[in-house]
Amino acid sequence: SMKTVLLTLVVATLASASTVTFLGTSGANNGSVYVGPYSLIEDDMFISGTCISPDLHVGPPWTWQAEREFIGSFVEPLRTQILEQEWLNQQFATNSDWIGIQEAIWDLAGATYSDPDTAAWVARAQAGWGSVDPGSFYVLVPDTAGEAQSFLVGVPEPGMCWLIGGVLIAIGAARRRMARK
Repeated sequence: SMKTVLLTLVVATLASASTVTFLGTSGANNGSVYVGPYSLIEDDMFISGTCISPDLHVGPPWTWQAEREFIGSFVEPLRTQILEQEWLNQQFATNSDWIGIQEAIWDLAGATYSDPDTAAWVARAQAGWGSVDPGSFYVLVPDTAGEAQSFLVGVPEPGMCWLIGGVLIAIGAARRRMARK
């Protein structure tokens, strides 16, 4: 059936390796590295991704292969760590303390920032991670040898997907009408 074909295509797309290209940073800097969400391209689609490892290695050729991993593929304690990091990632949208948020994300992965601001963000994440919708994001995990950086990436809301689909259908219908005239 058509429903089965569409479901198979979606699953195959989500499970396949992606080509990721680093485009640039948010511009925020903690004095030594850029922080906050980065601009990326994943398989020809512009996305925003937040690095979750303090082992930042993005350099020429600025492109690597990565797998999409959803939270169900991680085991404890890494699963909880990633949910805490995603809770912090969601704070970029409503808080201007991008340095503290990013350093807390990296602290959870083993960095050693010792300032009170970062410690406060880590504590908030440890208290608040239960509110994260596990289906709202995925992790881009590198396949390329020598590439250690993983990124948190938000999944588009289902309502947005329906809206985009509806707009595309309307455009197609309008083009057909115009072609008939």
